[in-house]
Amino acid sequence: MKSIGLNFVRIPIGYWSVSPRDGDPYVQGAYEVLGKALDWASAHGIKVMIDLHGAPGSQNGFDNSGRRGAIQWTQGDTISQTHTALDKIRDDHAAHAAVAAIELLNEPMGPSLNMDTVRQFYMDGWGALEGSHVAVTFHDAFEGATSWNNWGSGMWALLLDTHHYQVFDAGSLQMGIGQHISTACGFGQSLATNNKWSIAGEWTGAMTDCARWLNGRGVGARYDGTYNYNGQSSSYIGSCSGKFSGTVARLGQADHNNIKSFINAQMAAFEKADGWVCLACPS
Repeated sequence: MKSIGLNFVRIPIGYWSVSPRDGDPYVQGAYEVLGKALDWASAHGIKVMIDLHGAPGSQNGFDNSGRRGAIQWTQGDTISQTHTALDKIRDDHAAHAAVAAIELLNEPMGPSLNMDTVRQFYMDGWGALEGSHVAVTFHDAFEGATSWNNWGSGMWALLLDTHHYQVFDAGSLQMGIGQHISTACGFGQSLATNNKWSIAGEWTGAMTDCARWLNGRGVGARYDGTYNYNGQSSSYIGSCSGKFSGTVARLGQADHNNIKSFINAQMAAFEKADGWVCLACPS
């Protein structure tokens, strides 16, 4: 990574690896490896954002939160348990030479949550971290990056994380390469109007949702019409043949050219704000 010029990574970790609850079904050991990863990053001059990727109860209903289905974060003591995990990350790692930022929570589903509760969680999390000399990162909660312009007055060291994908709706999947590039450029222009330090913490060169289990194990893909989840289905747009094997080796030259152009357009767009992050070790 260092040899190709990357200097900053985002490492996701679930609460269950940091401060597991009784009865949690998750495999342990990731937190110990996180400590090793920080040492590796430090040895190579790479800075790290530690991202709390999954909260108790699931903050978004996605499987990458640790549990797919109902969003139960904010119920019971799930918020206090989330703070417990963040406090441990702070106490164990905030002073590490490689750690430049700690993300309070990945992708809380704002449209399905009480946003006053989300904002209070962010404020409390910032308060617990603001003396730790790290950037305090918060996700835009799917409200849009510029929707936070009037929030956070007096809260220094805030870093907004927004995620840009063009694969999770039929309209995006039907676009040609020119439209994908134009959309990315427009996103960058919008991001540049945000009044906070802002980065794209997740993004992709993909233009289909064909990658295996991208939408969840056994859910299928919108692109080839096999998507079927929670009462939602899709219509055929194109074939996923050769687009789901986990490698670009089976793609044709046109696909290679399009992906390269799309990636370059996104990097240029994100750098209209404060850049982009290489996502390491997706959970």
